Amino acid sequence: MISLPDIDQLVKTQNEGIGVELMHPVTGKGIGLRLWVVSYESQRVRAVQKAQRTMEIASFRNGENMTQSLEDSEIAIIVASVVGWSGDLVDGKEEFSTEAFRKFITDYPVFIEQIDEVAAQRRAFFRVGTADANGSAKKASEAQKANR
Repeated sequence: MISLPDIDQLVKTQNEGIGVELMHPVTGKGIGLRLWVVSYESQRVRAVQKAQRTMEIASFRNGENMTQSLEDSEIAIIVASVVGWSGDLVDGKEEFSTEAFRKFITDYPVFIEQIDEVAAQRRAFFRVGTADANGSAKKASEAQKANR
């Protein structure tokens, strides 16, 4: 049976995020980049989703290109769902920022699906005391500190 403290932990983890190793789309092996991903149900992402819907409605009313608007919305939501990174690809090279991640995901859209799958899965955030959607036993606080 699930208790309210379990749900509180879920909400906390959804807002703080979990560590996710990006995998090569063909080989399935880690590429040396770990992202800190928050849930689509997090406060941060919900605020961006609301802003994007407002902009989409405005674009529609103004007769603008809806395809571009929807693509921009997808990128904005993916960017909002990633709050940190670490790994061989970025350590000592580039500090995490929203703009740095936006450039990364725009240059490498092949990873959008992996991020989307994690951010959309409520059960991925139900791992009380863990911070890894890939099965590591690393504690949330340790992983979060490493990504800041």
